Amino acid sequence: MSTKYEIIADKIRQRIIDKTYEPDNYLPNQKILMNEFNVSRTTLNKAITVLVMEGLVYSKRGAGTKIINRKFWYENENTDKHYQGLAARMKKANRILVNKIIEFNVELSNNIIQNKLKLKEKSPVYKIIRLRVLDSKPYMLEHTYIPVNLVPGLTEKESEKSIFEYMRNILKIQFSGSFKYFRADIPNSYDIEYLKCSENDPIFQIEETNFTLNGEPIEYSISRNKYNIRGYALREVNFK
Repeated sequence: MSTKYEIIADKIRQRIIDKTYEPDNYLPNQKILMNEFNVSRTTLNKAITVLVMEGLVYSKRGAGTKIINRKFWYENENTDKHYQGLAARMKKANRILVNKIIEFNVELSNNIIQNKLKLKEKSPVYKIIRLRVLDSKPYMLEHTYIPVNLVPGLTEKESEKSIFEYMRNILKIQFSGSFKYFRADIPNSYDIEYLKCSENDPIFQIEETNFTLNGEPIEYSISRNKYNIRGYALREVNFK
């Protein structure tokens, strides 16, 4: 279930895409939008922040929020909606995603995980390895580490569904963003076994840390897929 600010962001985004709100123009002022959606200024600002992070608008103090004119957004309107989680995105696309648990354990964090998640020495973490199967084909091999104290009660059964939805809907955790590092790699034994790749197939890897609304790292993951399964598009925008 989406939060109020996510619903508002979805509606404004769609108006930008279908050009109800024209490029190079400003969004209606905050009072108009607050009255239309019947929300507080804080909730509206959260929605606007989502659109800023997607690169659709930018806000300038005293001037309002302007829609950025970039033609390619309307040719391909898929923005980075990682905050929805992969399961939700695939469901909206009418695709079938199945999570197969390879490993689910609670263990004491090592130095690498402590550094990534800003944990004290030997803090317990969930270690979860999942094969994400999309439309009956291996899609992604995901190695995930989550602090037990921040996500209590996570089970293998929940991990088979959506870890993100468990954190957001059950524990009411709000997310602020993520840091991602991309690189190519050679396949390891896990990749060869679960992604059905050969020893010579390049692997695309995303190393990612997700943060809560107060800036606390809550999840560190390494996602790997065969070179021809998934790509990633990034936008570079110059604000004038």
